[in-house]
Amino acid sequence: MININLIAERRAHKIREMTILRWSGIGVFLVLLVMAALNFMEWTQVNAEQVSINVDRVKFEQRKQLHAELQKTMAKIKDDEPMVALLERVRLSEGAWMIILADLSRATPSDVVIEGVSSNPTNDGVVLRITGKAVDEKTVGSFLLAISQQAEWAKLPQPGSISAQENQKTGQREVHFDVSVPVRGLLGGEL
Repeated sequence: MININLIAERRAHKIREMTILRWSGIGVFLVLLVMAALNFMEWTQVNAEQVSINVDRVKFEQRKQLHAELQKTMAKIKDDEPMVALLERVRLSEGAWMIILADLSRATPSDVVIEGVSSNPTNDGVVLRITGKAVDEKTVGSFLLAISQQAEWAKLPQPGSISAQENQKTGQREVHFDVSVPVRGLLGGEL
């Protein structure tokens, strides 16, 4: 009987060793499984961060390109500012010319022909130079007086040259005139 107990005791000892070995193996397997899961999670997180970095890099490059385009556009706008200012002055000048031409049309008698109107800037502002012809000197004087009285923009006209000639075609006497009319106010500064 003693021998049987020893066999059972050895067997129980081997079963305990096998159980410990199994649980140790299961424990090692579980540890390896947890480590593999943690490594997989870390790998996916690194990949996600790498993708995020790549997306951010692409966004940065796009914004860098947009910034460069914005800088080019801002430089172009800055280069175009003098042209825009000039166009604004031309637009304002257009309105001023409409007023001047309307006033000249009202002040011009039927026996006066205006051949040219030009503006000349001076230190004091703008001077309109009006050239044309009339029937006689009195008509020229009436025309100049009408300009100074009817046009709010006009200062006292200054006759430049007045000369009488005979028209070759009609044989009638004509008076050619060249007068300067100073323009007052801001209206003249915009011409």
